Amino acid sequence: MTFLNLLPATLAAAVVLPGIVLLYFLKLRRRPLGVPSTLLWQQAVRDSEVNSLFQRLRNHLLLWLQLLIALLLLLALARPILRADTVVGDRVVVVVDRTASMSATDVTPSRLAAAKAQARRLIETLPSDTTIAVVAYGGTAQVLTDLTGDHRRAAAAVDRVAPSDGEGDLRALADLLRALTAGGGTSSVHVFGDGHDRVGQAQRDGGADRPALPGVDLTYHRIGTRRPANLGIVAAAARRDPERPERVEAFARVINGGSRESAANVELLVDGRSVSVRRLRVPAALPDAGAGAGAGEPGAGADGSVVTPGAATVTFRLEQAADAAFEFRLPGGDDLASDDVARVVLPTRRPPRVTL
Repeated sequence: MTFLNLLPATLAAAVVLPGIVLLYFLKLRRRPLGVPSTLLWQQAVRDSEVNSLFQRLRNHLLLWLQLLIALLLLLALARPILRADTVVGDRVVVVVDRTASMSATDVTPSRLAAAKAQARRLIETLPSDTTIAVVAYGGTAQVLTDLTGDHRRAAAAVDRVAPSDGEGDLRALADLLRALTAGGGTSSVHVFGDGHDRVGQAQRDGGADRPALPGVDLTYHRIGTRRPANLGIVAAAARRDPERPERVEAFARVINGGSRESAANVELLVDGRSVSVRRLRVPAALPDAGAGAGAGEPGAGADGSVVTPGAATVTFRLEQAADAAFEFRLPGGDDLASDDVARVVLPTRRPPRVTL
């Protein structure tokens, strides 16, 4: 439950509720009156004691009734609302994000597992006459089951969604959703993932690069923390010295998607054998107000914010005359393990062939 008018209601409660209680502490002004006996005036005597500032507050039914009425009025002023996963439409498209970032473990056991569990719970709540389609979004958008009234089949399709190492293709997803929701009737699309603010921007803005989905009710189910702790290798290369081919320089670029600076040991292996380890400090990611990455990309936060990851480069210099396979490794242990390894193959340099 959330409140649309919480701050004014809170301020009113801070004034009204203590004021009601204070009225029961105040001493009433009474006119002296002589009576032949106090037998019938015992209640008045007790009331005068209650209204003394030096007496403790006694239990009064009227006080509780006044407080209850005041609380109900304050609750109405706060305008409470309930958010529920109700579905509008006779056709429902369930989209499960399986991009690389969904393998992160900031949600137990992983973002993808949490997204699939929420998607299954949604399918269980749908009316029996609702037709459902299940789409896996990652690399390319893939229809796992077309519109069907068999809810068990749709839930089984959700269970089959497997992780991928690719990033999302927003245009392909929008085209597929338009095809599934075309025709008569009303349609609802439920997206389960960690970067679907970009899909929402496509719905709001439209345009050539962000195709809109007119007439479709979009609901986003956000998975994961806003900025998980993660270091990842995003680029790797190895090259030989033109003058001395046996000398090799190997490079790796590491980014930091977290909100704090991180340090890590970057290990270089040649043909599976560890040859060097370098300590690397990577600055924290910074908010970026400009155009950013799409859903599932490293620059898209789960809250829809766009961040610029911190980056640093490490360089290894070594002697390697023969062909070799270079492997860069991070120690791991962060929220995403799939970007902790990068591999490069460096062939032996051969003299050029010249034909006269």
